[in-house]
Amino acid sequence: MVSFKKRKQVNSDGIHLLASILVCFSEITTISYEPDDESLKITFTLQRTMNQDSFDELARFLAESIHTYHALEGFFDSRVDFSMETHGKLSFLHMTRDIGTMSRGELSLVAAIMKERFGAELVVDGHGRGMLDPDFAAAQEETLDRMLGNLRGISLPGRLVGVREGDHVVVFDR
Repeated sequence: MVSFKKRKQVNSDGIHLLASILVCFSEITTISYEPDDESLKITFTLQRTMNQDSFDELARFLAESIHTYHALEGFFDSRVDFSMETHGKLSFLHMTRDIGTMSRGELSLVAAIMKERFGAELVVDGHGRGMLDPDFAAAQEETLDRMLGNLRGISLPGRLVGVREGDHVVVFDR
């Protein structure tokens, strides 16, 4: 189920974009939109601590993979940054991307790399895409493609955050 929590009027395209990303990619723990630099911050969670050398190697590999994917798709001016936080026995890997060049194919590539690299250590929502009605999953993928296409070059009016709450996806403004 997808829920929306709003304190003020927000662009519904942004809400649908974040919700669709979370529904389509159960490997993503949280996602936020930053209007100042028109970027998405996507967070993956690992059930282990990651040292800086391992993180640096992963970030280089992901950046190279994304840039190669973009070159094949005809994009040459994308922004991608990575950061990491550790809390106790968890590591949070953040990928910050400009919204103008992001695609569902790129997100699929990154999710596949994360699953391949970390297996069971990657936190994946048990209510993910495989548990969805196939028609609903296809509709979410179409919505995601449409939203990413609609938002190229358009600035959303405010900050948005999408999180998982059990079997729900919640998007709110902050």
